[in-house]
Amino acid sequence: MPSPTYSQITLRELLVAGTGLAVVLLSGAVALADTTFVPFAEVEESITDNARSTGSGEEADLINTLSSGFALDTETKRADISIDYEISRDIYTDNSDLNGNRHKLNSDAAFELVEDWVTLNGRAAISEEQINQTGSSTATERTTSQDTARIFNYGVGPTVAHDIGRWASTELSYEYGVVDSKKTDTSANTTVPQKTTIHDFAWAMDSGPKFSKLTWGLNASFQDVDKEGSESAAGTTYHETNYEGETAYNFTNTVAGTLRIGHDNNTDPTTTDDYDGVYGFIGTKLTFVDKLEATVEVGERFGGTLVEAEVKYTPSSRTSVEFSLGTDVQSEQERIASATTTDADGNLVDVNSSDSEFTELTTKTQTMGLTFNHSRNDRTDFELGLEVQSREFSQDNTEDSTGTLSASVSHLMTRQMTAVVSASYTDTLETRTANSDEASLLLSGSLSYNHSDTLTSSVGYSFLDRREDGAETVQENVLMMTLRKSF
Repeated sequence: MPSPTYSQITLRELLVAGTGLAVVLLSGAVALADTTFVPFAEVEESITDNARSTGSGEEADLINTLSSGFALDTETKRADISIDYEISRDIYTDNSDLNGNRHKLNSDAAFELVEDWVTLNGRAAISEEQINQTGSSTATERTTSQDTARIFNYGVGPTVAHDIGRWASTELSYEYGVVDSKKTDTSANTTVPQKTTIHDFAWAMDSGPKFSKLTWGLNASFQDVDKEGSESAAGTTYHETNYEGETAYNFTNTVAGTLRIGHDNNTDPTTTDDYDGVYGFIGTKLTFVDKLEATVEVGERFGGTLVEAEVKYTPSSRTSVEFSLGTDVQSEQERIASATTTDADGNLVDVNSSDSEFTELTTKTQTMGLTFNHSRNDRTDFELGLEVQSREFSQDNTEDSTGTLSASVSHLMTRQMTAVVSASYTDTLETRTANSDEASLLLSGSLSYNHSDTLTSSVGYSFLDRREDGAETVQENVLMMTLRKSF
């Protein structure tokens, strides 16, 4: 008999998934030529030597995972919709108390209510995420007995856009957003984060084509954030406001100077007044045809001197390097609610994931990211990534920092066979309390074979090494075989 928690989760999942599907219905008759709908079914058999992820007394087990789902992409004159959904059932041969479901939903939709005027936007994401640990805790994605919560992250609201001749363009938007967490089927002892409701209002005006040498922009935003009380924190309501003006002067076709001036105000009781007040940035923007796009700015904000940067270098059509550095003040719920739902190629991404420990507090967070991508002979793809996230907790004057280094290589061995090798290492560079360092190394490799356009089989291996101060080292080896059928 399912527990009350599971019943509540199922209802919420149906409601959230229905948000994206409702937008599809609103779009009316959608031309089949513009719609791709691919359902699939998958079965995976895996053998692990540490089913419970323990440092001693490891238990081997055979896990059968049944998965099904679909991918939907629709692009018409009035609608642009992308939905990826998957539900998996993990069945353990010996450790049956770990049997449970996992849900994964990533979706983004826009429906034009009034042509060139009013757009309705919707997004939804569901995933199982670690709460109190840093890095990976299992060698593969599966149900666990602790430290996992099911995160529901969704939002919907209209955007009104209008061009004022060739002088300017303006946009006014509102989003009703919710980030909620529930215990999973197998982690009843996990303390889940607070449910957070966010009312987000934003207005922007940017210069039009009339301004070629000197461009400008005005922005204003207001957020009403309501956090319900939970097992780990009391409920609270606060507001965030921001006003900003920016301008750029193009000295040449490749070099421009930038200036930003604004004001922040945050009434969150867990933050310091040092984060509020007037701020300013000055910098430069470089653009060299298709090779380089770079913006670097230096200024004073959030009580200190900051450097912000966005750099993309493309030396060839096969190679790209991207670097970013930015700082913001927000809660974890606000971070995932405002995260971009797609990558640079337009593919949906998991916005709920994080390598850092989840916190209920609002933090001053600096994030540095570096990615390198290279394709060789249209057969081999290399990807290297580095991310360092540093958080400042003003409530108790502590800091933490987490670094993640990842690498992957994909090689097309034949027209039907592909090999993939990947590695990921996460380490707590700095912790809020002494003797609480964590580090995890995850290695994996797989070999897949396309029997046809709709049938794929694969074999793989994963290894996990997890170390934590004051705890036993956890190691796990997993062998897996997978068969996937698309329809």
